[in-house]
Amino acid sequence: MEKPRAVIYLRVSDPSQVENNSLKTQSDTCKQYILSKGYELAREPFRDEGFSAKHTSTRPALQELFQYCTNKKNQISYVIVYRIDRFSRNTQEGLVAEAFLSKYGVELQSATEGISRDPTGTMLKTIFFSIAQWDNEMKGLRVGDNQKTMFNDGYWCWKPPIGYRRPYGMKSDRKGNACIIDDNLGPLVKILFEEGAKGIQTKQALANYINKLGFEKYHGKKADVNLVSKIVSKTFYYGLMYAPKWKKYQLGLHQPLISEDIWQKTNKNLFGRKANIMNDIKLFPLKGLIYCSTCGGRLTTSKARGNGGSYLYYECKSKKCAKNQRIMARDAHKTFLDILKTLKPKPTVLKLFEHLVFSDWDKLIEGCKKQIAMIDNRIDQLNNDLTGVTKSNDKGILTDDEAKERANKIRSEVVALKISKSDVVIEQYDTEIVRGFTENFLNNLDNLWNHIDLPKKQALQNKIFPNGLICENHTIRTNGLSQSFQYIEELNTQNSPLVTPRGIGPRLPG
Repeated sequence: MEKPRAVIYLRVSDPSQVENNSLKTQSDTCKQYILSKGYELAREPFRDEGFSAKHTSTRPALQELFQYCTNKKNQISYVIVYRIDRFSRNTQEGLVAEAFLSKYGVELQSATEGISRDPTGTMLKTIFFSIAQWDNEMKGLRVGDNQKTMFNDGYWCWKPPIGYRRPYGMKSDRKGNACIIDDNLGPLVKILFEEGAKGIQTKQALANYINKLGFEKYHGKKADVNLVSKIVSKTFYYGLMYAPKWKKYQLGLHQPLISEDIWQKTNKNLFGRKANIMNDIKLFPLKGLIYCSTCGGRLTTSKARGNGGSYLYYECKSKKCAKNQRIMARDAHKTFLDILKTLKPKPTVLKLFEHLVFSDWDKLIEGCKKQIAMIDNRIDQLNNDLTGVTKSNDKGILTDDEAKERANKIRSEVVALKISKSDVVIEQYDTEIVRGFTENFLNNLDNLWNHIDLPKKQALQNKIFPNGLICENHTIRTNGLSQSFQYIEELNTQNSPLVTPRGIGPRLPG
């Protein structure tokens, strides 16, 4: 009697997993399962390396598996996977794909989940598909939250623009590092902007120019008009990141390739009116920060003309909310400045704030100094012990082997102590300079916001109001403060530190 024939499907979503034991573990487990069931392995496993399981149509090896299994000549009875989530992380698509195989007499089996071939097993298989989809969607939410946090801190979370790259090294080592300028493509992109700023060459001429300088060699394909337009439009190159999914600008921690002035000139020369994008954003510095109190959506911006001239608005894009959730830009900016003024700490609070900060700082530094002194004393003792071992060996008290063993042990401890010492960092500071900066900064937030440029404005806004502002009945209020400013506000109003304010607006006189 011929054995039923089976094939194996393997998948990893992260390309870095291809190099470790993940695929080998899947393959070995599935082959052992086939052997235990008495099946015949029809061919080498189908492998999707570095592909997500969210959709079945985007995986080449899975498509190849479908073609192979539906060919009657191959006589396949079973598709074996390590786990159901290796086959699909989308409940609907997974069940459709399984039904498709079933029409051709091919059954999907898991090598590790022990799913029986009865109604209970069918139910469990559906549950496993659903759990895989739920897990995938939850990971997506976590990744999105992490990306937003990193973006607000000045890190670019996605593929670096042309001219930049990630630092070399392991993925774990690169985490938390800003993009760096690519040694080859960076200078070419800079030349592109500099030539564009002169206003002499067209987009096609600029593409031809950087192609002659070797752009294709480093990028993999020649530059054309579309690529030049794509590069030139990105504010990233002068240090201002933009995230379309959140419609938000943020000052980046990466090194700019060009100045904002060169970016503006290049865009004006190549696109004319399109260069006004930054001028529009400068008119709406709170864009992306204000949310609708009714629907929770982010307010967009608009311009309207009337008898008195042009009027600028922040407004909710929802037609149901727009009537009430709308505020003139000038009123929003004035109210925002009033809110910043309310964050000024009272003199007594400022003294307390300084006392807490500098007192803790001084204690930390003193503790570090004591720790280093203790380590130095211990190292001196060990060095003396090492000298003693040498003398004992010279006098014949210790054999050469005994002396060598003790010396190596002492040297190892000395090395460990020196490493510990290097981990103890003492931050030196000038008390008066830091105190003066703290006072001026906290007491003049409104003036500071008025005089800094747009990227710094938005960076300051995000640090003070991490949850944004709320538009309600033609005015704005906060949606909570960062922990430091929340603490100052509570001290100012003499509220309990355990009480979190709902959101503040400008203080009324009285």
